[in-house]
Amino acid sequence: MGAFSEAEFAEKYADAWGFPKLSPEQAKELERLAQKVYDKKGGFKQYEAVQDMLNYIAKLPGTDLGEVAMGVWYANVLSGERTQFKNFFGNAINFTFEWAVSVIKAVATGKFELIPFVTLGAGRGFGKGIFDFAYVMQTGYSPIRGGKIETSNVMEQWKFKGLAYPLNFVKYVSRFMVATDTFFYSGLKEFRAYELAMREARKINSEATKPTMSDWAKANELLSNTTERRIEAEKQAKEEGIFETPDKSKPTRQRIREANEYKKRVWEIMEEHRSETIVHGASDFASRGTYNYKPEGMLGIATYYIGRLAEVSTLSPKLFGRTVHIRVGKLLVPFTRIIANVGNTALDYTPLGLIRAANGRTGLAYFEEHQLSKGFSREMTSEESWRTFTKSVMGMAAYTYLFLMSEPPEDDKEEPAITITANGLGDYAKNEELKKDPNGWEPYSIKVNGKWYSYQYTPLFLILAPLGWLRDEQKYQSDKFDEKSTMDIIAGSMWKSLAAMSDMTWMTTVAGLMESLSSKDESTFIGYWKRTAASAVKGFIYPKFVEQTKQMIDDHSSNPRKYSSSLWGKILKDMPVLNNKFPVQYNAFGEPVVFDAVQMMETGTSDPYAKYIAENLYIDGKTLGIPDQKEKANMIYDDNKKIERPMNDFEYMDYVREIGLRTKERIMSELMVKPNLSREEIQKEVDSIKSETRKLVRQEMFGWGDFRLENPEGWELLRKNRAVQIPVSLPKEGELSSEIKWKTDEGEVAATREEVQQFNKTAIKYYFEMVESYLGEEPSKTGRNEATGEFIYIETLKKLWQSAREGAKGAIIEAREESKKAK
Repeated sequence: MGAFSEAEFAEKYADAWGFPKLSPEQAKELERLAQKVYDKKGGFKQYEAVQDMLNYIAKLPGTDLGEVAMGVWYANVLSGERTQFKNFFGNAINFTFEWAVSVIKAVATGKFELIPFVTLGAGRGFGKGIFDFAYVMQTGYSPIRGGKIETSNVMEQWKFKGLAYPLNFVKYVSRFMVATDTFFYSGLKEFRAYELAMREARKINSEATKPTMSDWAKANELLSNTTERRIEAEKQAKEEGIFETPDKSKPTRQRIREANEYKKRVWEIMEEHRSETIVHGASDFASRGTYNYKPEGMLGIATYYIGRLAEVSTLSPKLFGRTVHIRVGKLLVPFTRIIANVGNTALDYTPLGLIRAANGRTGLAYFEEHQLSKGFSREMTSEESWRTFTKSVMGMAAYTYLFLMSEPPEDDKEEPAITITANGLGDYAKNEELKKDPNGWEPYSIKVNGKWYSYQYTPLFLILAPLGWLRDEQKYQSDKFDEKSTMDIIAGSMWKSLAAMSDMTWMTTVAGLMESLSSKDESTFIGYWKRTAASAVKGFIYPKFVEQTKQMIDDHSSNPRKYSSSLWGKILKDMPVLNNKFPVQYNAFGEPVVFDAVQMMETGTSDPYAKYIAENLYIDGKTLGIPDQKEKANMIYDDNKKIERPMNDFEYMDYVREIGLRTKERIMSELMVKPNLSREEIQKEVDSIKSETRKLVRQEMFGWGDFRLENPEGWELLRKNRAVQIPVSLPKEGELSSEIKWKTDEGEVAATREEVQQFNKTAIKYYFEMVESYLGEEPSKTGRNEATGEFIYIETLKKLWQSAREGAKGAIIEAREESKKAK
């Protein structure tokens, strides 16, 4: 109406929006954009015109560089192939479940003919969805209409220039996710529209036992799917100036866009004649089916306030003379709404779904009585209540079936018909070891016919996770599980439901934060913040796409993962080229850890050693395990700096690899050859072997400082031939040794700290001389002792070490006698 040209209005308008006074050029542009909105007679073109105007208004105060940085961070974090696949898979599996609910209702009511009709609707919807997908990718506009029209995300508004021009690709990350949602939105919308239309058509011919041809015709008429309606829609679209151009001189990109716009507008005009019930019912159904709605219930309230807290946790430093805003809270809890809705959907498949269906609402009516919770409870229609009831029954039926089929057989070495898991032992390193189980192991998965299928990203996650926990407990915590009462098991299942809810929503971040703050162990706090900081910083440095592409290549080529304990190491160790600066990561078996890039479907693998360990050790939460790098017992003495320090990353991974291989070697040669050992005996022997091996390997790598430095060639001979022995522990200052003792006429005498030091120096000297002589005579003497199964070479070394110790002990006694005589 020309108001922007009025100086007073322009000034008031700028004040209201909080940006500088409008210039004549800006006022003119606002008028042009407003006129464009007015000229569009409804439909997606008017929607886009409104968004264009909002985007222009948003940029008038100047774009916040902090928001640009956050936009890049979000795009980098979401750019991974696995993230995009999980979004696609989550939508696809939810569509499948919604289709199944409709099929169940059709069967339950005897209206079997609904099944092909709604399936046809879904097919047509996905056909339209392909064009919608392409249109979103090309333009950045979203056709999903859920309430108010909002400005585009900052990456759609900002244009990088110069050397930063390649960063413009980041806008396609969110476009792809929106396009995927749009594809499924279109399929769900038509699927639901067809269902509603056929039901309406059947009401007219309610006496017929099954749909007649007239019902199908009537349903298509209600859907505006008639030839006459299409011709009218095509005519109207062309009158509005939207048509497919035959002009091949135009760029291909422009012609594709025009063709898509024409098809979209034709479909839109046709759908305008559908009843309000069909339009609103189908749109709302599709929005909920793609998780694009305001979160509801208790989870919705918590999500809203966590999101608000994350928004206000903002740093505002000055950069290039401008204030930038970095929403620090969003770095900790970046995603809330969608994953909250995923969790809420999964709750429908639990017994809570029955309560919701019985009450006929999501959330409590009590919420509507208070301002802080108002708007988070909603009455469901009778149709929604029925669907929620069906989903709950489906979830409990799946639980019951899998409960029966996953029952452990009486012989614990046999496998059930179906295996289901949850989070194993709840520890990453231990769970990596469980994957060596003879029957395989994958988190939150179901194993059928030797193949693992993840249920973590399906609506059944919350109902099946407690069952997976139950079976994990029975298998890997059997001794403790046998002592649990029925109430303990029920409480444990409820706890696992909450833990699973935490795993699938923003709560996992908040729970980790609370745990780090409440832990008495500072390493828990430091570890959490290192992981969080590393994850946040990585999002600014490089895209997940690069990291996950490399992981897929590594998985395919069996390239090992890299290890780092430092903050910057955790950030850089997965980057191409730079990762070569980090050591290979090893597991408790002494094998390189290879990244599992797919994480959705796996085949169980095993070997005799892994089978032996799993059958005899993985009980009561035990595993082989790896030593803690920062633990006091694993500190080493630095001979050069003369200080005690933790192992560096290369030393630590060499240590983990060597103890894994040595432990495996000893278990195979000393225990696996004895078939009559009981489980208890095996566990006791394994603990002993682990303890001895760790001490020995630590000595081989870092021990015998004086001898190692003074006789490097001799040390290399001992180390290369695995001939290193463990020295006697030094007693504390002022105390006597508990290991080096001898009898005299006056009674038993124990060595002092200084004498033990001298004992070790003398013993290693004698021992080396004997080993050198022995290897010179019989360097390949490595046969087995038939009686014990041990290598004869190892037995010989033990005898030589014992002889050297006796000689060193004699030297101490002799020195004492000489000192006594001298006195």
